[in-house]
Amino acid sequence: MIYDRPFASRALALGETLPVNGKLLGHSNMETTTRYAHLARDSVHEAAERIADSIASEIL
Repeated sequence: MIYDRPFASRALALGETLPVNGKLLGHSNMETTTRYAHLARDSVHEAAERIADSIASEIL
């Protein structure tokens, strides 16, 4: 059996969606998947920078 927390977190960090993550883990309820899928602080920071850069490029 896959240990859900590291698998779900790694899958999210690699760009997999929550629905795909849930299917891979055999979850029938999306709330179960969200409980296990935690993003690392670095991943959140990198995503925020990408979004800010995208917005800035359209403004400038």
